[in-house]
Amino acid sequence: MKRFEMQFEGGDKFTAVLLEDQAPKSAKVFWDNIPHEAIVKHAKFSGEEIYFFLKDGANVEAENRLEPVAGDICYEAAGRPVVVIYYGNSIHVWAHGDHHLKNRFAHIEGDLAALHKVGERVHVGAEKVKVRRL
Repeated sequence: MKRFEMQFEGGDKFTAVLLEDQAPKSAKVFWDNIPHEAIVKHAKFSGEEIYFFLKDGANVEAENRLEPVAGDICYEAAGRPVVVIYYGNSIHVWAHGDHHLKNRFAHIEGDLAALHKVGERVHVGAEKVKVRRL
C-alpha cells in the first residue's frame, strides 16, 4: 500500500494510507500531485473539516462515497480540485442524497487526537501543509 505524509506548519506530522483499491481514480489524481504544498483552511459550515486545493486535478466520478469519519481524506473536483480532511466526527451534511459526499481515497493512521488539535488550530487561522510520498 502506498503511504504519504502531511507535515503541518504548526509541527504536527501524519501518515496516511492511500485507498487505491476503493477509490483508484481519486487516489491517482492525488498521488500524481505530490509532492505538494498548500494552505489549509477550515470549512465554514461543514463541521470538523479542513481542506486544501490541488494545483492540478481532474473530474472524477463518484467512488467510495461514504459518510466521513475522523481521519478520512476525501477528494472532490466540482470546480477547483479540493482535498478534504475530517478531523472529528461532528460533520454536518447540508444536501440531500449522496451528492454531498466526497470520494474517500485515503485515511490517516495513528493519533487522531493530534489531528483534532490541528483542526482546532486551523479553525482560528490557516496554515501551510507539505505533502510528500513515503
